[in-house]
Amino acid sequence: TAEPPLTLGEKVVIMGKRKGMVRYIGDTAYGPGEWVGVELEKPTGTHDGGVNGQRYFTCPPKYGVYVQRQGVTRVNSSAAAASQIQSMQRGRKDRQETEFKRAFQSWNALEKAEENQYLSQSVVSSRVESLLRSYSPTSAAMNGSSATSVAAAAGVSTNFADWGSNMAVPDSYTGPHVKWPLTAENVQSVLHHIRTKPDTPLHEKYVCEILGRASQHFQTRMKDSVHDMQVPADEGSKLIICGDTHGQLADFLWVLKQNGEPGPKIAYLMNGDIADRGDYACEIFVIVLLFMLLYPDRVSINRGNHENLEMNRRPAEVGGGFYEEIARKYDAAVFMMFQQLFELLPLATVISKRVLVVHGGLPRREGVLI
Repeated sequence: TAEPPLTLGEKVVIMGKRKGMVRYIGDTAYGPGEWVGVELEKPTGTHDGGVNGQRYFTCPPKYGVYVQRQGVTRVNSSAAAASQIQSMQRGRKDRQETEFKRAFQSWNALEKAEENQYLSQSVVSSRVESLLRSYSPTSAAMNGSSATSVAAAAGVSTNFADWGSNMAVPDSYTGPHVKWPLTAENVQSVLHHIRTKPDTPLHEKYVCEILGRASQHFQTRMKDSVHDMQVPADEGSKLIICGDTHGQLADFLWVLKQNGEPGPKIAYLMNGDIADRGDYACEIFVIVLLFMLLYPDRVSINRGNHENLEMNRRPAEVGGGFYEEIARKYDAAVFMMFQQLFELLPLATVISKRVLVVHGGLPRREGVLI
């Protein structure tokens, strides 16, 4: 059944957004076809019924608008309702995009401020360290800046194969156990535990063993600071690049749910900044490293600026917090094991010899080699 023609005085919706009353229907000087003059309910129009010397009706200023017939629907029609719903959805989507952009810009500004602060502190620290070493020739021969040297000076083992070997798991422990060689079922049991009981840490022995085996993995595979990785060749395969999880376990678990867990057909590259800020960076590392040890060719980690001793020792309030997290769940020895692992991570990954992935972008200075 054809829709009856519009009549003067009818309530209408314009382009699914603005409501008003029909004040004119017919030809105009504004273009071919049938036009509708509408007096809007709110002053969101552009005129008072007169435009460029032509007037077809009169209304208060900014309440008038002329629209071609196809842009107008009756208020009480199903088409008007559908149009309003679509308009609301578009508006909601626009607001979400705006909020996302604002959040993205805010986080970028925070990252930049933290990075600048860290660089400034590093310059000062380097000057002070050089001055102190000039006064102490014996200390000048020592490399005191690496995590390995700091760990050795603190009595923490630097032999990855030994990590966790001297620890026992008490009978009172109710969490999952990690057994070697690793199996998919074992990894799933740990993943389920972290999903359902994130505030009950995995036993320290297993965390140390995972860190030790992961460190051996990177030490054996990494010949330099750039890692080569391939997109799985099987049909339907994919490689997911995920960065800046910053201890936000719920976000990382959502990524796994949306994209699938690592496996023969799904590869993951974690592009740095797993550590700091959030409360569950350790759990994210455990999940990623277990999948990496289970599927060595399908999972890897780039080093970010927050996989760093100085950054991690800062309080969470100023962008750090990883040391506080590990000290709360384990102890300083485990923290230094993490730091030794961090120094083995690649700075960049080349995917299928075509795409360079690096956490912090390209260096500020030209000619820098990685």
